[in-house]
This record gives sequence, C-alpha cells and structure tokens, in this order.
Amino acid sequence: MAIQSIFRGISTACGAKPAVSGRFGTAGLSGVSDFATQPDGKRRWGTSLKKLAMAIALTACASPAPAETLVATSHCKYSRYYGYDNCRTAWTKVPAPVRNPEQERLDAIALQKEDAKWEAFCKPKFSADAYGVRRASYATRGCEFGRSE
Repeated sequence: MAIQSIFRGISTACGAKPAVSGRFGTAGLSGVSDFATQPDGKRRWGTSLKKLAMAIALTACASPAPAETLVATSHCKYSRYYGYDNCRTAWTKVPAPVRNPEQERLDAIALQKEDAKWEAFCKPKFSADAYGVRRASYATRGCEFGRSE
C-alpha cells in the first residue's frame, strides 16, 4: 500500500491499481476534476463557455418585458439568528401600450415646429475641416448645447 501525502500523488490501497498517474480517484473522475481544476490553460472552451453564459444572462436581464405579461418582483428578509424568513412577491401586469393616432400626429407637428424654430434662431452652417469632418457653426452662442431662444 503506497499513499503519497501531496495532492498530485499516486493513491492506491489494498493492492488496487492507480487510476492515472498524478491524480486521485478513478479515471472517470480524474477527467471531471481536470476540467474543473486545471489552471494551466489546457481547458480550451472553459472561458468561452463562461462568456457565453454571461452574455445570455445579461441579455435576459436587460430585455424589457413584453406587453400583456406578468412581472414578478420578490423581496426576502432572512434572519440567521432568530430563524425566520419573510418573503413578499408582487405580481404586476404590463399593459399593452395604448396608441392614439391623433396625439401622435399632433406630437409630430409640434416637433417639426420646434425644429423650425431652432433652425431660424441658430442658423446652422456646415463646413468640412482639414480632415474632411463636417463641423457645424451657429449664428448664436449656446446653440451647440441645445439653446433655442
């Protein structure tokens, strides 16, 4: 019976065959432990898998809830000293957006009037600089920051 005390040693007991030199456990488990513990970069797709999982999780969390669905918001309080937990879940129905074509038409007209007012006040002129980038110059100071009066 030979057992070495370092982690990556050979472990045999009762005349059993060592699994694979340098690893504890059976040959099947040594492949699993290699996947989880190899720090030397031999894992080819470990970091790619982590990045893919993070991208999927962020996409799922950042996407808005579609209309006519229920959204759950949970809040839990736990006490490890007194042994109680208090969880509250609120379900909210996301309504479908109500569109008013008349209001949308009036908003578009107001936006066009606001743009025309700004152009009349600021009188923007565009010219290309030495690098070919179009630069704007205005007749009144502050127009580059959104001033319109």
